[in-house]
Amino acid sequence: MPHAWIDTALQYGEFLGLWLFATLLFAMLFRLLPDVRIGWKDVWIGAGFSALFFALGVFLIGFYLRLSNIATVYGAAGSLAAMLVWIYYSTLIFLFGGEFTQVYARRSGRRILPNSNAYRLRKELYDVNPDTGEEVLVDNDPVFGERPSAGEP
Repeated sequence: MPHAWIDTALQYGEFLGLWLFATLLFAMLFRLLPDVRIGWKDVWIGAGFSALFFALGVFLIGFYLRLSNIATVYGAAGSLAAMLVWIYYSTLIFLFGGEFTQVYARRSGRRILPNSNAYRLRKELYDVNPDTGEEVLVDNDPVFGERPSAGEP
């Protein structure tokens, strides 16, 4: 095989192309979906990190499907199981990447500010009064409000 290096170069090129495309998609999702203002530097680092694991997952699931006889052993159920595992893995990568982006931005000292249309959640802890059976407010976290003011983070 005198041209084996071409196959290797194509595989690396395919991986790099997938990584670049996934990085772009993750960056758009991490920048546009949340109701916060976050810097592009943090978004690109989180998106690149997420895309790396996504591309690695694509490679590994393809490797598994090429080497296994999943269709002969389980029939159509084997393909369904592989698809469900892939959906689960992709969802985990997306959520983990979003969390990584948020933590990276905060650890780098950059603030993540809510948009003007964002609402904060109020953390309230209720307990049941054993005598009356009514719910009683035990703790109301004053840090969280309904809507942040213009200068508040």
